[in-house]
Amino acid sequence: MLEIVLTLPVVAFVVYGILKGWYTQAVLIVAGFALLIGGWLIGSSPIIPEGAAGGVTPTISWFFDLFEKMRGMFSATAAELGMNIMAVGGFAAYMSKLGASHALVKITTAPMHKIKSPYVVLALGYLIGAILNMFITSATGLGLLLMATMYPVFRGLGLSRLSSAAPIATTGALELGPTQSNVIYAAGQSGLDVTHYVFSYQVPVAVPAILVMGVLHFFWQAIMDRREQTPPGAESAHDDDAIAEDAQLHTTPGYFALLNVIPLVFVIVFSKLTHIGYTIHLVTAILVSVFICVAVDILNERSAKKAFQNLKGFMDGMGSVFSSVVTLVIAAAIFADGLKQIGIIDLILDSAAGAGFSPAAMMLVIVLVIGVSAILMGSGNASFMSFGELVPKIAEKFNIDAAQMLLPMQETSSLARTVSPITAVIIAVSGLAKVEPFALVKRTSVPIAGGILTVIVLNYVLFF
Repeated sequence: MLEIVLTLPVVAFVVYGILKGWYTQAVLIVAGFALLIGGWLIGSSPIIPEGAAGGVTPTISWFFDLFEKMRGMFSATAAELGMNIMAVGGFAAYMSKLGASHALVKITTAPMHKIKSPYVVLALGYLIGAILNMFITSATGLGLLLMATMYPVFRGLGLSRLSSAAPIATTGALELGPTQSNVIYAAGQSGLDVTHYVFSYQVPVAVPAILVMGVLHFFWQAIMDRREQTPPGAESAHDDDAIAEDAQLHTTPGYFALLNVIPLVFVIVFSKLTHIGYTIHLVTAILVSVFICVAVDILNERSAKKAFQNLKGFMDGMGSVFSSVVTLVIAAAIFADGLKQIGIIDLILDSAAGAGFSPAAMMLVIVLVIGVSAILMGSGNASFMSFGELVPKIAEKFNIDAAQMLLPMQETSSLARTVSPITAVIIAVSGLAKVEPFALVKRTSVPIAGGILTVIVLNYVLFF
């Protein structure tokens, strides 16, 4: 009972801080420290238990123990999971620097001009965008690119601003593929190779969800256009030129589009899926890909100096992802460790088991918490990583694979954020489309709800 008394005000502090827009990493670290101290005071667990992971050992004081534990988590995370995430983030930034991301979007969206049915083009545009998210991993970055390329196509066919913006805002919602930071994190917590996690767990669930969301976009946007009396052709598109002008991007050769695909090709070809006998590490695949891209850039620029300067985009991208995502992983791990060591997780799990909760029921409860958190926070990463550290222990308690719980959590967190009016992609897309974020969220809500339901049902059918 004492565990609950100590934990509730800390959790309330976390919720309050995040809702007020405080720096999430700081909130989670402070909360984690408070829980670790609480667990030590009531005798549940020392701050650094015997045989603690990360090579950390007790110091001369409980105060120093907190920071020794933090050091161990920084070291362990940055060495493997953190490096994976930073390499992927750096490559994404490098592709943007070279203009390769823009080239990929431009080529893939070009055939849409030949289709004259507005809502068919809209649904097809969403499907193309969802595929592009495998290579352009930033939901906001992809949304901005599509607003410059795909949005004018939609508007040219007479679609309303909201109908045109809604599928674009949701293209990055499912985070499909081995180069997504949440996917890398989920695979790590599952104890699985990222390629195995993607193709054995994520693809069978996410691909049908993408198709369902594409169909729902087709019908929902048409229904809402009729309700709001904005059928195709009802709105003028004369003032949309500003979008294209504001989003002028790099002019690059069309073949640069292929550069985005290189890491994915390496990861898939040199994996257990192909039985070649050699598997390549994700970071190794990224570094080889960067080398190839630099060589191509030298030939294109005819200047090693300019190509080497462009490479700075990779390094800057790694640093940016470290400060935003990797530090969040570490902060979430500290918070989760505090929850575990104070004993509240064991208490909840024992209570759930005693109440007869099945693994599927427990999964639904966690997914609900994750979804609500993502909407309130406006961040899929923050909500997922705050709870993801706890899943291996929960899965062990219920005697299931961690991936069975992590998959719906991962997908729900990224899907649910797309119905939050404070998430970055919604704000960016609504701003360029000149619509209100709440109005855009109304247009994304039904496709997102369909996606979440599909993920949960298929995860239950296939893996429980």
